[in-house]
Amino acid sequence: MHFQTSTLLKLLPLLQLGWASPTLKTRNSSSCAPGYYVPNIGNFDLQLPIGSDGKPQTVSGSDLTGCDGFQDPDWFYWDADTKSIVMKAPPSSSDCVKTTNSKHCRTEFRETNPKSWSASGTNKMTVSLTVVTADDGSHGTVIGQVFSAEYSKPVAELYYSPSGDIYIGVEQSTDGGDSDFTQVGNVPQGTAFTYELSYSDDNLTVSLNGGDAQSFETSQLDNPDSYFKFGDYNQGEDVDSQVDVTSIDVVHNYNYLSPKEEAMTYSQLPLPEGITSRQIDLSSFGHLSFHILEAGSPSNPLILLLHGFPMLAYSWRRIMLPLANAGYYVVAPDQRGYGRTTGWDVRPYTEVDLHTFSTTIFVRDMLAVVSALGFTKVKCVVGIDAGGVTAGGCAVIRPDVFESVMLLTHPFNGSPTLPFGVANREKQVETNDAAAVGQKTGSPSIHEQLAALGRKHYKWYYSTPDANAEMTSPTTPGGLNSFLRGYFYVKSASWAGNSPHPLEGGWTASELVKLPYYYIMPLEATMPESIHKLMANEAEEAVELSKEWLSDEDIEVYASEYSRTTFAGGLNWYRAYTDGKFKRGMDVFAGLKIKIPCAFIAGDKDWGTYQEPGTIEKMRDGTFCEDFRFFKMVKNAGHWIQQEKPKEVIEGILSLVKSLE
Repeated sequence: MHFQTSTLLKLLPLLQLGWASPTLKTRNSSSCAPGYYVPNIGNFDLQLPIGSDGKPQTVSGSDLTGCDGFQDPDWFYWDADTKSIVMKAPPSSSDCVKTTNSKHCRTEFRETNPKSWSASGTNKMTVSLTVVTADDGSHGTVIGQVFSAEYSKPVAELYYSPSGDIYIGVEQSTDGGDSDFTQVGNVPQGTAFTYELSYSDDNLTVSLNGGDAQSFETSQLDNPDSYFKFGDYNQGEDVDSQVDVTSIDVVHNYNYLSPKEEAMTYSQLPLPEGITSRQIDLSSFGHLSFHILEAGSPSNPLILLLHGFPMLAYSWRRIMLPLANAGYYVVAPDQRGYGRTTGWDVRPYTEVDLHTFSTTIFVRDMLAVVSALGFTKVKCVVGIDAGGVTAGGCAVIRPDVFESVMLLTHPFNGSPTLPFGVANREKQVETNDAAAVGQKTGSPSIHEQLAALGRKHYKWYYSTPDANAEMTSPTTPGGLNSFLRGYFYVKSASWAGNSPHPLEGGWTASELVKLPYYYIMPLEATMPESIHKLMANEAEEAVELSKEWLSDEDIEVYASEYSRTTFAGGLNWYRAYTDGKFKRGMDVFAGLKIKIPCAFIAGDKDWGTYQEPGTIEKMRDGTFCEDFRFFKMVKNAGHWIQQEKPKEVIEGILSLVKSLE
């Protein structure tokens, strides 16, 4: 994966933070957590010297940020006088908690966003700090590390001794425990200084106080993918250590390839004969470089197919040729955030601009593709799952371009509404449209109710900082391939546990918990863990039968693509969808219905039709759609209906487009 990103974690001077403001003056105390003053430590996890035997307490980045973020009065807190993060660690002779593979205790940050990076790019960590007390280890306290993500051993550790001597220990073996030590400088204890650790262009360097960089050989380690650590890693036996950090600057600048060059690095997709793959590079026009699959003659009317999550353009492979043979030019793009489409915002979780993952932007993307292909009209736009939201947006925003819309599995839940008639009320009443799943308004109460029942909503889980890593690198048996196999399986008709029906009680916790774990998850589980629970007692014969519509080769395509891109792009869509402020762009279309001919197809084993209570009924009764043509329920089909039952989907699409003639 090739991208550019810069993560700046500078501690700003108090005047820059606006301390003249009366509301902010109260924050100038140690009552606020370090994450209030250094919000971007959300890109790190924090390990502490406390916890249970063999399991030190680890605080995720999402729990470190904000005034109410994590702090500990003994080991980790903000000092308002020195304007620094105080990090303390006890010696090994204490009863501190260590990991099973370590002899020493630490209060230390570990980089998690990104979880790792290539040493062939540019990777620099600059830390300004004061070592208040160094431990009595042979080389002192470890204040920074480059750590291998491949073999879980240090590449290099930076040590600070009580004498002020600073050493770098560079590992000579991937087995660890064989470091070559070099003194790189001296700074008296209690004196502020700055170091820079860099692992760039396969070259490890260290510099102090902006001086010349000293270079060290790591070819013996094969220049592994790595990540940074920093803080207070006590190496001694009897002396406590304290490190006060005042500034952190982390920069990653990955080698960049042009869209054309990057496309040349991709493996060939196992496509049926007659379906071709290519890039439409619109980056020079301010758009993305879109990867598309296409079938049929461009002289025929255009049908546009929009996939959902965690699908790809590849997910339409079973219906493209029959539609093309019926006289249409069929195009399926990898949407923004997916597959081989490039140019979207790949910055870390805390930095990405979620406005670029809003519905209006996705509609703009499709208009750009249509225009680049030389079309001014689309005979039918077909959307499944999250792609249905984009397709619905296309229908509402540009009915002059899109002549009809077919939605699969995900009903259109209407255009937004604006506050009406509230100006003359004595007291403004906050809207609480519980049925609007995408709105944050009123959502905390439903989530609290679900939590009380031991459950949580998948869309809000997808919006959390840890979801991407948990899904891209599952800790469940079989890793990513098994997770994807299970995810596709349990949401299909192949899984006997699916018996969907309308939620008569509406958008309430008591009704939502009737949904399977892949929608309303166990409260403490990751998505891979939720799927693993559902698959635990599944008969192997039933799983084998599902390979008739989703082969091992197909799963490998999905696994290969998502291991390369991660799920971040798709999950950013959910983050924008579940936070109302990123949906405000659609307010200019408030109250508009879908006016073009519209139809809906779903499987009778798909809960997707009912997960937002009342929406399918409003599509059919004219509330959301002025010209609703038909609702087709396909027997023995689940959520992946175009893969499970392609014949029925093809018939439905052709029925809709033929009705336009």
